[in-house]
Amino acid sequence: MYTTLEKIKKHLNIEADFHADDDYLLDLYDVAEKTVEAHLDQPLEDLAIDGDLVSPVRHAILLYIGDLYNSREGNAYGINISPVPFGYDYLLSLYKSYAPAGCQSGKTKVTTETTEGDAIEINPTPCLNADLTDRGDITLNMCGGVAAMDEETGEITIVTR
Repeated sequence: MYTTLEKIKKHLNIEADFHADDDYLLDLYDVAEKTVEAHLDQPLEDLAIDGDLVSPVRHAILLYIGDLYNSREGNAYGINISPVPFGYDYLLSLYKSYAPAGCQSGKTKVTTETTEGDAIEINPTPCLNADLTDRGDITLNMCGGVAAMDEETGEITIVTR
């Protein structure tokens, strides 16, 4: 859990000594966390630093809990409702993963040598992997683009999609 029940209550302006909705609020937190994770297309732990979720995503979770808590039905009648500018959608857009399905997070290091014997070390980022071609070129495949290095000239070509 990336926040506390006390912080959820404070966000919703619920008195700390009111406990009738505590279990419901924790259920809403679980729903909000799973929804945000699905919205971002990546695990929340990838956005945590020392176990603490980045604040815009943590706040988006609180905003979503607020929406669910205040609007307990699928429809609202007799009320004009409009999204808050720079609210939930904006906060999550800062961290959304647009990687195509099937891309894996890179946790490994790829090392190869050039024809001159120089080692090239590549630290893969999400959706980056390296292949050696038949010509000895190193090709970096990235979600959203391709970078290739010709080992004879050392020239790197990057093609974005």
